[in-house]
Amino acid sequence: MIRERRFSQVFEMAIAFVILTMVLFPKLVGLTFVLWVLVVLVGLFSKKIVFVKPSKISILIAAFFFTYLIGTVFTNNPDIALKYVEYKASFLLIPVLFLFLPRENIRIEFFLNVFLAAVLLLGIYSFWTVAWSAYPDYSFVGMTSTNFSTIHHPTYFSAYAFFAMLIAIKAILARSSVGKLWIWYGLIVYLIAIQLFCLSLAGLLFLMLFLGFFTIYLAKRKFGTKGFIGAIIMAPLLVLLVMRFVPGVMTQLEVSKLYATEYLKGPSEFVKSHKTYIGGNETRLIMWTASAQEIAEHPFGVGTGNVDDHLEARLISLGHLEMSKKMYNPHNQYLQTALEIGIPGLVLLLMILITAIFTGLRYKCWLLTLLAFNLGFNCLFESMFQRQSGIVFYTFWLVLFSVLIIQEKRNTLGTNKS
Repeated sequence: MIRERRFSQVFEMAIAFVILTMVLFPKLVGLTFVLWVLVVLVGLFSKKIVFVKPSKISILIAAFFFTYLIGTVFTNNPDIALKYVEYKASFLLIPVLFLFLPRENIRIEFFLNVFLAAVLLLGIYSFWTVAWSAYPDYSFVGMTSTNFSTIHHPTYFSAYAFFAMLIAIKAILARSSVGKLWIWYGLIVYLIAIQLFCLSLAGLLFLMLFLGFFTIYLAKRKFGTKGFIGAIIMAPLLVLLVMRFVPGVMTQLEVSKLYATEYLKGPSEFVKSHKTYIGGNETRLIMWTASAQEIAEHPFGVGTGNVDDHLEARLISLGHLEMSKKMYNPHNQYLQTALEIGIPGLVLLLMILITAIFTGLRYKCWLLTLLAFNLGFNCLFESMFQRQSGIVFYTFWLVLFSVLIIQEKRNTLGTNKS
């Protein structure tokens, strides 16, 4: 029993290295997977590892990988296609590795705390870096976005900080005493600051939505019906305060609203008239239009690795010669998936999100539900599965939560039988 517990601790440390690396040193995450594989092999050889039934989420994510693999058959760019498959190998590797767990239960709280610590360290590094690089001009705009988040794209770092904030909130809600809660509240403020400095449109919108609904939840929990009604009135005011007094937020939203309104009035005219590419909002709307037109012509996808060629040709036909040279992705994972591997791939992506949301709701794992909502929302504005920062992060946590739910069910059944 002692030896099994020791092996379980070794296994947990291997997973902890994966978590730390995905946040702090993403380019080295492949090496930690090698360590993870070695630990699993040792566990299998010493019979301290058990096979765990795959979750529905694991199966769907693994199937998602195979759609990209099938897409390589139709590629015109084998080198690019193979590189894409290599990037997306985590869709298969993580679900497979989580089929093997120690006989002793692994501790989710340990993993959550490791991730929280990693994000806090990354935040310190980002604030330190931007403070020196921005000297002597400490303007808010000059200290945000890619100037602040240098290791990950700002939307990914914002997602990390949001999930870390959820971990801190979970710690507060789970405590029966109020001792040292000020530390957790301070961490939440710090993690919100990270999200603000990332200045990701998707991240800011999701943060405001969450704060609004969470305020309503807390008021209902503490003050009952009257508090619920009051919170419904106050929540929009809270959102307005964030928009009004946090530099850069209001500008982001106003510009987005302006372009969205102009686009809806006449998509064709918008695409033809906007050729300055001053901001990301214009780029997104133009790329969305080009992607949608390509999907309409190729409902089963253009093939893995062929997206750039098709979008380049489409942008040229729309009169955007300069933009076509920049090889932008669609800035929307739903469009990216449908364009590359077709409507079947898009259906799989939606099934992953829906299954994760309802699994979390069914088993009261609200971290899983909110993580899936976060992914689904961010996919509207970014191609979240085009970089390792998104693939490894979301795949790891979605699969881990689903596996631990199965582990808990297994333990419950074992207790009932005994």
